[in-house]
Amino acid sequence: MIGGVALDVFAQEPCTDSPLFSMPGVIVTPHLGASTEEAQRQVATEAVELLLGFLLRGEIRSAVNAAAIDVATLRRLRGYLDLSHRLGMLLAQWHGGPVEQCSLRFEGEIAGEDTRLLANAFCTGLLRRVSDGVNFINAELLASERGIEISRESAPDHGAFSSLVSATIRGGGSQFSAAGTLFGKSMPRLVRLHQFQLEAFLDGHLLLFSHEDVPGIVGFVGHELAAHQVNIGQMAVGRSWSSPGGHSIGVLNLDSPAPAEALDRIRSHPRISQVSQISLPKPGAGLELPG
Repeated sequence: MIGGVALDVFAQEPCTDSPLFSMPGVIVTPHLGASTEEAQRQVATEAVELLLGFLLRGEIRSAVNAAAIDVATLRRLRGYLDLSHRLGMLLAQWHGGPVEQCSLRFEGEIAGEDTRLLANAFCTGLLRRVSDGVNFINAELLASERGIEISRESAPDHGAFSSLVSATIRGGGSQFSAAGTLFGKSMPRLVRLHQFQLEAFLDGHLLLFSHEDVPGIVGFVGHELAAHQVNIGQMAVGRSWSSPGGHSIGVLNLDSPAPAEALDRIRSHPRISQVSQISLPKPGAGLELPG
């Protein structure tokens, strides 16, 4: 048994005659029943408070499709948000195709923070080249709308680093993984590609090349880059085993992008299996955060 009913929509608005008007236990209002002088004054006051909160303190409240973001947390995590963003950009370009799944793992001290924000930063980087409208607020939602399954895992115990952010993306039958950490408060570093341990700067122009761990490979790559006037700023090489003779991966930080001719020459080497050129933001640039 229904004791009462409240209705606020009619088939035709405004409704001036209805048998509902005289029924007991029935309350009816037009669809714009909230458009009273008091309600409009309260809406205007709230809108001004929201705007002042953003302009003065960087607060974001009542954002559509996004939970409230604490500005103090954003500032505390700024370095790891930048790291996560750059890992997303790196993996998207290294993979080079549609992404179906993304697994994020946060280890050590960072595991106790709001990892949802770090996932947003990662997705911003992941979608940067395929979506003009992606930003820190809507990135994870856009990833979900594209059918990308996002998972997060936290492990408070840490190993070699006080905090570590690891990411694996899958799609088209391929899987790519990378991990990074933060040196100091604002220096993101790449410390793993697949199973290869290394240390490389996560900024500017990167050249990644997988190769057999034999003499002459690094020299060959350097010679081809020099022939096209491309200078190497930093270099890191990671091995799959502690002893030589297996597989390795090299990461070069270049002062300028390598032209297609140089990349083709490097790819032609019989002992080099994959070559990827990655473009990342300069140090201190990249992810725009609220506040």
